[in-house]
Amino acid sequence: MVTVFIIDNGKATISAPTSITVSEGEAESFEVRLQAMPTDQVRITISGQENTDLRLTPTVLVFGLDNWSTAQTVTLNTVEDEDLVNDEVKLIITGSGGGYDGIRQELLVTIMDNLGVNIEESDLPLSVALWGNYPNPFSETTRIEFDLPAPAHVSVSVADILGRIVKNLSYGQFSAGGGHSVKINKGDLTSGIYYYTLKVDMDGELIERSKAMTIVR
Repeated sequence: MVTVFIIDNGKATISAPTSITVSEGEAESFEVRLQAMPTDQVRITISGQENTDLRLTPTVLVFGLDNWSTAQTVTLNTVEDEDLVNDEVKLIITGSGGGYDGIRQELLVTIMDNLGVNIEESDLPLSVALWGNYPNPFSETTRIEFDLPAPAHVSVSVADILGRIVKNLSYGQFSAGGGHSVKINKGDLTSGIYYYTLKVDMDGELIERSKAMTIVR
């Protein structure tokens, strides 16, 4: 998770790392937050992904006087192409309104090619497998790993011990194969035991797998 800090003096800084690397068919995310209270509503626009293999959700973030200090998450999804080279996409983050006019920040996204390796049908997983999360317990971020027997849309829901959904995360489309992984960030969740459910949509067929994770301080 990369955090982009937009500050009110006309400059923007990105906390380390200053770039994001994601593999074809995988997903990644970063957070954008305002560091100082605006004078009015602020609109943050992210561009540069047009006509590339990168898809952003959302591309426009709106911060008001009531939520300016709350981070907002942008999800990056990539699609596989037919070439054998890595791609680089330069995202442009700009601000307007509320004293943030003229802010401009660049964020470099590197999309790692799959090097043209074709997965033989016999090498594909036979079913959806959820391998758990690491680290577990965790205090800030954990990563869950899973296998897919066919291309599918992947999302994750997180529930507390009472079964109440506290997070819904969409990661987009993934290719068939093993070794996929996505991140779950603690965010505003408190310490305790939670249950996460991997939801796999393969051409309308919904498959779910669940496991437990523990958040500590």
